[in-house]
Amino acid sequence: MQRTAPTRSAMLTSAAVSPDDRPQVHNASVDEQLAQTGACSQVHLQTGRTCTLEHRHQGSCDFVARQDVQNAVAAHRAADGW
Repeated sequence: MQRTAPTRSAMLTSAAVSPDDRPQVHNASVDEQLAQTGACSQVHLQTGRTCTLEHRHQGSCDFVARQDVQNAVAAHRAADGW
């Protein structure tokens, strides 16, 4: 029996991932609680600083100190409309 790889459409339809499903949230370098607000939430492991830009943002992360995270997220949300 010859095995063949699944087609691109079969892979997309059978294993479609909802936009709300963020498997990377279950990662030590992501702040899970912050990720649920829609922020990137990537944690710079050496410094503990967290990215407060919108999830799937373009370009580099904007890492801020832990105590400034909530204010930075609020500012980005207001400025960028997310």
